Amino acid sequence: MNLWTETKIAAEIGVVAAERCAPGVAAASKHLVEEAMAQIFKKPTTLGKALPQISEAFSARNLQHAGAEVLDYLPTISQSVIGNKRLAEMKVTRLLGTGAHELVLATESKSALKLGVDAIPRPIPHKLFDAPVLEHGNLDQGVRYYTQALGETAGVTDKHVVSVVGKIRKAGFVEDDMWTFAGTRKDQVALFGKEQKPLLIDQGAAIPRYGTTFKNGELVPHLEQQANLKEISEFLSERRIELIKQSLTRPVNPMHNDGRSFSTKLEDFQIADSVKDFMKMIDGPPTMARHWTDSEIMHALRSISMGK
Repeated sequence: MNLWTETKIAAEIGVVAAERCAPGVAAASKHLVEEAMAQIFKKPTTLGKALPQISEAFSARNLQHAGAEVLDYLPTISQSVIGNKRLAEMKVTRLLGTGAHELVLATESKSALKLGVDAIPRPIPHKLFDAPVLEHGNLDQGVRYYTQALGETAGVTDKHVVSVVGKIRKAGFVEDDMWTFAGTRKDQVALFGKEQKPLLIDQGAAIPRYGTTFKNGELVPHLEQQANLKEISEFLSERRIELIKQSLTRPVNPMHNDGRSFSTKLEDFQIADSVKDFMKMIDGPPTMARHWTDSEIMHALRSISMGK
């Protein structure tokens, strides 16, 4: 999960450029996806039959979605589902979306079924901002699944998304993939119940602040990360690098600051590179990968900027 990294920014720019320079290509690709899915879901079909057909449709037509790495794992997911009779026979009605970590389908029982190959971020959803998890489980070959009630996505506004971001921050988490250069990611939120309460439907879009981890329904200290935070904070203080304090109650789009979401004096990549070199020099233990990455550094910086 990348937190406003150069890669993410480059991807956003690439999407915008592609849409401006070749809108016909983007439209054609979308049409091919819709055409393929319409053939598969003429009527409710079993998950065991739908998954191989979805995989074949994307492969045969060379359809690719930016950020939809989960499509690479469709053969594995399909094989694992076939080994589970109840899931294999579950009726699904349409493809709701594909992402880096999850394939999402609507079921005949009006729930959203999510399949992936990594651990479920929060089997016990956060009561303040997550959509409820109805059931979850693990299959063969590292495949996991969970279901959530279907919410309304058509009426989601910028205000709804910003309110969810505020709840994410207040709860001790950092939002990810909730902003684009154009504004908010409205597809990350849905409205539930008579009150049309906005809730997060992509669990990967809310990450525990650096220095904590989510276990058994609550945030608990991550000791190695807390030690790293202390070193990073002292590094910034000694060099008088002040980070922009992020509001917990009035979140703003971090991409709308000319590449400087952390400080008004330095660009993000300059701060991240300096901190990364320092952590390597003092042998600080990276915790999100085997080596220090921009993602881990920026996660730590973002967490520091939100205070305690």
